[in-house]
This record gives sequence, C-alpha cells and structure tokens, in this order.
Amino acid sequence: VLNNPAFFAEWQENLKGMAQRLMLTKEKLKQQLRTLGTLKPWEHLSRQIGMYIYPGFTDAQIENLKTKHVYLSSIGQINVSLINSRNLTRVAQAINEAVLSNGDDMVS
Repeated sequence: VLNNPAFFAEWQENLKGMAQRLMLTKEKLKQQLRTLGTLKPWEHLSRQIGMYIYPGFTDAQIENLKTKHVYLSSIGQINVSLINSRNLTRVAQAINEAVLSNGDDMVS
C-alpha cells in the first residue's frame, strides 16, 4: 500500500475520513450529554486525540455503565469507534444516568 502511489493516496483519504468521523462522534456525544443536562464539563472529550476517550469515571460509574452494556476499560476508557448513529443516544443516556446515580464526582 505505501509503495503504490494510488493505494497510498486512497489509504490517506480513508485515514482522514476515519479521523473526521471520530472527532464528529466525540462532538455529538458531548452535545448529547449537554442536552441531557449531565452535570460535568465535557470539553475534554473533544480535546483528547485518538480512538479512545477518558471521561474520568469513578469505579462506581464504570460498573454502572457496564450493567447498561456500555463497554469500557477498567479505567473507564471508551472506544469512540464503537459509537455510531444507532447507539449514540443510548450511550449518552447511560453516561448521564451513571453520573447522576453514582455521584457527579469524576476522576481527574
């Protein structure tokens, strides 16, 4: 791929498209959380680089999210590439409920 100019150009376009989708998904999630009135600033979500976001959930919030089938690592990282238009609202609602029901404290 990298040695073929045509394939390399196509790869670069695909990579750019994926990065843009991830950034857009982070923005949409942040907006959904604001719309729901989730009691935390969420600006850090769009400043984080890459496929994962680290919202800073407490252990109790992480466990709450897992019961709602929001899959995240043991330290609370969420793979943004797994969020799409079909599940964005559900993920945002689960985060909102976890934050509200398990205290609004977040880990820095």
